[in-house]
This record gives sequence, structure tokens and C-alpha cells, in this order.
Amino acid sequence: MASWAAKIWLFPQPAVSLVEIFQRSAIGPVSGQVMILLGIGLYAFLFIVALATISMNRASGEVLPRFGEDTITSMFSSNGKSKEGRPFFARNRRRQLVALIITGNAEAVSKRIMADLSRGVTALSGKGMYTGQDRSVLICALTVTEVHNLKHAVAKEDPTAFVVVSAAQEILGRGFNPLAEA
Repeated sequence: MASWAAKIWLFPQPAVSLVEIFQRSAIGPVSGQVMILLGIGLYAFLFIVALATISMNRASGEVLPRFGEDTITSMFSSNGKSKEGRPFFARNRRRQLVALIITGNAEAVSKRIMADLSRGVTALSGKGMYTGQDRSVLICALTVTEVHNLKHAVAKEDPTAFVVVSAAQEILGRGFNPLAEA
């Protein structure tokens, strides 16, 4: 907005009156006063949207991955192609992960994951070989943008849980790629 106002005021030479600024602001049949009001309205709208969304922390898609992102040097071979043989920018599939959560409080942890992340959880029985105690192993498929929320959800219910998040080659089914090709 500052650059727009400076351009109107300074070019081709500094304006000497408010009337001259209004004349320079006009676009075709739309008067300068209307254009200035529209500009102020636009920036006011953007400011309100910024304030309204400042506390949002859940992305609906892949924005800026926080986990397991490949570096540029690990992505490319010496010929400038990715390891899969495609150019770097051709990679359009969401990064898919699987989490293993080892906990003694499986019911509460799984309910929290299903409520907070809207992801399914599968429980397997396990035994800690170091402690000899029975534990549950929860399995949950997720994307990179959900890892932070998963850690937060697990920590709320069982701060002593053991969580392993690893890359998955491919995840098929509801919420991911379809199991059967159409």
C-alpha cells in the first residue's frame, strides 16, 4: 500500500494538492476517490483475515513439511535428476508416514489420535523385552503435516510413550491413495 501511495504521489513529479492525487488515482471512468477507498478496503480486508487466522495451526494440505524432508543434495544424482529419474519438481505425491506408538495406555492414546487427527489407529499386543511388561503397539498412517499434532496428542495422554515415525513407501486406503484403481 505504501508503494502504491508513493507512486501516486511522486510520479511523474510530486503532487502539490489532494486534487492532483485523486486525479492520478483514477482508472478510466472510476474516480480517484473510489479507487483510494477500494485500496484501503482491500488492505483492511487482508489485515482482518490475517488477524482472524493468526491462531490457526492445522494445515489442510502439505504446506511446509516439518519432518523427514529430503535435502536438495540427497534428492539429486550427478546428472541433475532425482533418484527416481524424474526432475525434482515432478514429485507431486504427498509424503506418507507410519507411526508406531508403544504405550501402556492404548485406549486413551488411540481415542485422542482419532479425535484430534481424525486418523484410524490399529492396536497390536507387544511385550517390552527390557522391562518384561505388556504394552500395546499402535499403528497410525499419517502425512508429514500431521506429525506435530500426533506427538502433541500422544504426549497429552501418555508422556512416557515411545513413538517411532518412519517414511512409508506407499499407503493405500481411506484418506490416502485408493486401494483399487478406477
